Amino acid sequence: MENSLRIIVRPYDKLSPSQRRALAQFRHEIFVNQLSWQLNEARAGLEMDQYDTHHATYVLAYSLDGELCGCARLISTIHRTMLAEQFKELLGSTPMPQARGVWELSRLAIRATSVGPATDWPIKAILRVIVSYTLKQGGRQLVGVMFLSMERLLRRIGVLTHRIAGSRTLDGKKAVACQMDLGSQTQLALGLR
Repeated sequence: MENSLRIIVRPYDKLSPSQRRALAQFRHEIFVNQLSWQLNEARAGLEMDQYDTHHATYVLAYSLDGELCGCARLISTIHRTMLAEQFKELLGSTPMPQARGVWELSRLAIRATSVGPATDWPIKAILRVIVSYTLKQGGRQLVGVMFLSMERLLRRIGVLTHRIAGSRTLDGKKAVACQMDLGSQTQLALGLR
């Protein structure tokens, strides 16, 4: 599956209008239509929010036929982040990390076309690019909100995660704020070492 993806990394202001529209449509399909998230910013089949700014960088995965099939948003925590502003309760009593070496990972989604062994999962290919990019930017850690199912998947792949605080129910599912260490264990698990 990994060989059937073309993955690119682009800052917000380098996305073409057609890339921005395809991204907004894909996010609407995944987060609003499939996951039934109640997002105030979502309208007319598009999902973008106040964090889609020049501070954001996007990882976009395309199938061989050119269809957008995965995405993620990265923002350095020295800027406004969704975790700090929208999901403070998931931090518990822990202050939001704000450092150049810490990046927020949000709006991670993939449309699975087939499921094979863990080594072939498209999420692993996207994570490899996310971690590689973040390391090149001087990052050493990712933080983000995720459902428990994503936390389990990351651990199954071998990504080192730590909960910042306890879980809470969001949109009927348990979610946590997690830190993802980008050290040797995660790099080995993703084939970066």
